[in-house]
Amino acid sequence: MKINEKIYRLRKKLGWSQDELAEKLSVSRQSVSKWETGDSIPESAKLPEIAKIFSVSTDYLLDDSKEEYIFPQTEESIDTSDKIVSKGESLFRNYGWILGVVLLLLGLQRFISVVSVIATIFKGGAVGMLGMPAILPAIFSALTGLAFVVGGIIMIKHLRKNKK
Repeated sequence: MKINEKIYRLRKKLGWSQDELAEKLSVSRQSVSKWETGDSIPESAKLPEIAKIFSVSTDYLLDDSKEEYIFPQTEESIDTSDKIVSKGESLFRNYGWILGVVLLLLGLQRFISVVSVIATIFKGGAVGMLGMPAILPAIFSALTGLAFVVGGIIMIKHLRKNKK
């Protein structure tokens, strides 16, 4: 693989535009374009810089017999993943309380619907006919709804407090 193909593939692998690479190397976008099309090659003084930016060796860039390069995990890739995680944490911290509201509403809906069924069973005197074992799942379901309500309230309070 020739140097022009390597520069193109390495740039694409990192998701950079020609403008971004040109800016990092302090050259014009047209220079990068010419390198990638094979119309010209980078000047020798730029090769160590290019190798460093792509985390490859100059040997790899210059040796046409070397094909694909396997990237080691670099500090930059670790920083990028840390930034993504940090962004996700920030979004959750700022808007996670909405999830708490959803939990609260789902829990309330479940609790109210199950309690109304239980009340109907007790009012109608069906407890004797159905027996207590038939009501236990409904009671468990009501407690689950109550747990959602409490969890939602805790989540809302905690996340709204941490946002400030």
